This record gives sequence, C-alpha cells and structure tokens, in this order.
Amino acid sequence: MAGVVADLMGDGHLQGAPIWRVDFTSKSIKELKRFEKTINLLFNKKGVIRSCNSNKYGKTYNIGINCSPVSRILLLCGVPQGQKVLTNFIVPKWILSDKECFKKFCQRLFTCEGSILKETDRKPRIRLEMWKS
Repeated sequence: MAGVVADLMGDGHLQGAPIWRVDFTSKSIKELKRFEKTINLLFNKKGVIRSCNSNKYGKTYNIGINCSPVSRILLLCGVPQGQKVLTNFIVPKWILSDKECFKKFCQRLFTCEGSILKETDRKPRIRLEMWKS
C-alpha cells in the first residue's frame, strides 16, 4: 500500500466527490500495468488505460479507476486529494514509522519523481523533485 501512496503522490491523482476516481500517468504502459496489478491485488479492481492528449511534456498514458470505495480508502491512507500544487501534504505517519513501508514508499516515489545527476566534476547525486504544472 505504501508504494501505491507514493505512486499517487508522484504521478497520480485522487479526485473526490462527486465522482471519486484514481488516475496514474506514465510514459510506460508497463508501469501502468504494474500499478493496475497492485490495485487489483489489493482491491480486486481494474482500470482503463488510455492515451493522454493534453500532456505538453511528451507522449504519456493514463490508467483511470472509477471506484468510490477504493478512492476513499486511499484518501484515508494519506493520498492527497485534488490539485497537489494547491494542497499541502505530508508522508503519512504509518509509512514513516515502518521501515519496510518507508523503503517501498521511497522506491516508488523515486521511480516517479527521482533522477540521478551525473556532473563531470562531481560524483553522481540523487535528486528527488516534484514538478507540477
């Protein structure tokens, strides 16, 4: 579950009332299928993968899951609802207090938002940045 929270904090979106919905976006269909497999294992729900036509940063795809109970559970688990650029959010305490959950959370968030800087005059560095438009 910690990995799903990280996915949605990074490259996802949780929409609340009136239509509760979960979206996850990636350039990789493989990543979308991995996300769907996890959601299916946790909640026995599948999504619909479609092409995103509005992304100005390149060709991406989206998986959408229209399910109010799943969306509400994810909200209770700490996934921010609505526009993340306008909403303050933190890493949930249940993730911070459990070493394995924190490890999974960091792995997934790094996959969504991380990069490795390789500068010629320095050792490679890890960078975690969230860019939202």
